[in-house]
Amino acid sequence: MLLTSHPGAASLSNEQHRALADITPVTLLPDIAVLQVTSQAAKEVVEKSLSEAIADGFATVTGQRCAIVVSVHTAAATPPQRGGAPTDATGGDHPASTSGTPAATGVTGAAAAGEEHSPVESGTDVTPETKPADAQAASTTDDAAAMNYPLTNLINEVNQAAASGDTAKETQLREKLAEAEAALASGKLPIVDFLKIYKRPPGAFADPAVEAEAATVTSPIRPQPGWEKPTNTTTEPPAADPHTPLTQPVPAPAAAAPSTAGARLPRETATRSGEGMLKPDDRYTFDTFVKGPSNNFTCAAAIAVAEQPATTYNPLFIYGPSGLGKTHLLRATGTYAKSLNPKLRIKYVSSEEFTNDYINSTRDDRQESFKRRYRELDILMVDDIQFLAGKELTQEEFFHTFNSLFLADKQIILTSDRGPKELTTLHDRLVTRFQQGLITDIQPPDLETRIAILSKKAQLEHIHVTRDVLEFIAQHFKSSIRELEGALIRVSAAASLNNEPLTVDSAKHALSHILPDEADMQITPEVILEVAAEYFNLSTDELTGPGRTKRVTHPRQLAMYLCRELTDLSLPSIGRAFGGRDHTTVMYADQKIREKLAANRDTLDEIQQLTQQIKQQARG
Repeated sequence: MLLTSHPGAASLSNEQHRALADITPVTLLPDIAVLQVTSQAAKEVVEKSLSEAIADGFATVTGQRCAIVVSVHTAAATPPQRGGAPTDATGGDHPASTSGTPAATGVTGAAAAGEEHSPVESGTDVTPETKPADAQAASTTDDAAAMNYPLTNLINEVNQAAASGDTAKETQLREKLAEAEAALASGKLPIVDFLKIYKRPPGAFADPAVEAEAATVTSPIRPQPGWEKPTNTTTEPPAADPHTPLTQPVPAPAAAAPSTAGARLPRETATRSGEGMLKPDDRYTFDTFVKGPSNNFTCAAAIAVAEQPATTYNPLFIYGPSGLGKTHLLRATGTYAKSLNPKLRIKYVSSEEFTNDYINSTRDDRQESFKRRYRELDILMVDDIQFLAGKELTQEEFFHTFNSLFLADKQIILTSDRGPKELTTLHDRLVTRFQQGLITDIQPPDLETRIAILSKKAQLEHIHVTRDVLEFIAQHFKSSIRELEGALIRVSAAASLNNEPLTVDSAKHALSHILPDEADMQITPEVILEVAAEYFNLSTDELTGPGRTKRVTHPRQLAMYLCRELTDLSLPSIGRAFGGRDHTTVMYADQKIREKLAANRDTLDEIQQLTQQIKQQARG
């Protein structure tokens, strides 16, 4: 992962080069990469200007996106150089690489790096399946690079004890962890060059066909609902004695097949006795789902399935255009089922996530573990099943997973943007199985339902708005709930920034450039990119390229936001239009612009001017 070999490396400053040379990799935990530097100045440079590139490098090599955590540790032993600095990959504006703080809670890599750790939150999942490494061997042999970080077992055990409520065991394990951290701080434990472990020879995939299919996966795992963390949840450690010495050696990997143990942390989901299942997320419930004639039947079917899994409608297939609440309904079903029976083993995944999980399990020779994770569930919910199109091996695996669950009388719930008969790019045997249960659709909401949706959104966002304003918005935005709610946020932000009351007139003015009144207008990402590039005096190549300066990132995020607002494209489709970025990058851009919109009048002006120019160009 040589960052200096990246096309943009020539533009690195001397300060950045010095900071790169100062970086020592410590360990990799789920969603977190822990790095060490020897000065506060180097830490600031890494966090401010290098973390995105480093995170992208990890994502390219490991297949997983992680947050970058930097620790200052002047007494740390420095491992010998093994071929240079880490390699970079092409860029993306990703949340995990900008904040510098991990999204995960509990005992994290920051604690492992010698810093004071935060308390473990019950239910937090950390699942590195690693064994303790020999400190002395790590400091004297090149094979030490393949040894696993010695604190990860303890971290895992602390989290499991906290999750099970065993306070005495948790206290005992925390004491052991503190001793280990002290040993690390004093240089008695090895610093692991885990980047070296990732360097696999060409053809290291278990099956060349899987490698080819991996190239079609355009994004890492999308964010999950709070009650389930499907790809990183806690699993029982592999028959490890909690009293095993921290310095137990690990066999070195065979030369012909480099080991990935400790490198790509396994994506495990517990499937026994409800382990690893998190609390329901109140954002996704049937109470917050607004019902109406367009979705009443589908909502009733989902409730019936949650109350009696696998006895009413199995599989349940829900379809409809993007932005009508299919994902909300899917998550609400899982949340309700979990509240009725906490022991249920429930997993929510997108089809992209299922594909990533399958590819990673094949790459790491963990197919049996993958099968257990999915085939020992009580309820499997797969969102956007249409995105399995073109992924032949993944479809084959999903077919067997479907059969295994169905024959075991386990519930399967699927969503798609079209009915089963229209999924012509999927295997026929999959489509016929989708058709053997209940097929139900969600239609665009009627006027009264749209008003009710706006009213619920205003209540949740604490927006004070009158009925006539809600009616005005509902009358002009009819096809997408996402578009409907976005219009409400826009008029609220405009009124707040202009310090004026939210009235129909102010709503008309705020929405004048985006009212969907031209049916024949064709707005595409290409049009949006061209207009945004001209507006900000950039080229479209700069907007879709790897550049990370503020001059480029803000216009790029604005263009992504406008693609969300002015088109019906899915997140992955928008990401592909911006140089092949993943869908989480688009989500992050949308979130950042919404934050700026609420606080910055300049951003609102930019959006209004860009929207007007985009519509003018789209009219031809």
